[in-house]
Amino acid sequence: MSDDRGADESLTRPGVTEAKGMFRTGQVDVFGADEQSDEPVDTIRWVGLAGSVLEAEGVRGDVEASLLFVDERAMAELNLRFLGRTGPTDVLAFPIDDDV
Repeated sequence: MSDDRGADESLTRPGVTEAKGMFRTGQVDVFGADEQSDEPVDTIRWVGLAGSVLEAEGVRGDVEASLLFVDERAMAELNLRFLGRTGPTDVLAFPIDDDV
């Protein structure tokens, strides 16, 4: 399976400070990165919340979730690239077994 969802150089802009967070238990890994500078984002808080929700919902097995906070321009690029739609959207989600 080819995975093009990794770090895309075109989405990382100079001057943007990236904040990262990781939530890890035996079965759930959540990664978060803030690649925008429009609004302050408490990445660690959101990563912890996502991990807690997955655990509370009884998610089992090898589970990985990523939260990437981007600006409108980057979101529009991702929306066009992965869904073929013009303009930004609120959320893009991909099943882990999708060949994107």
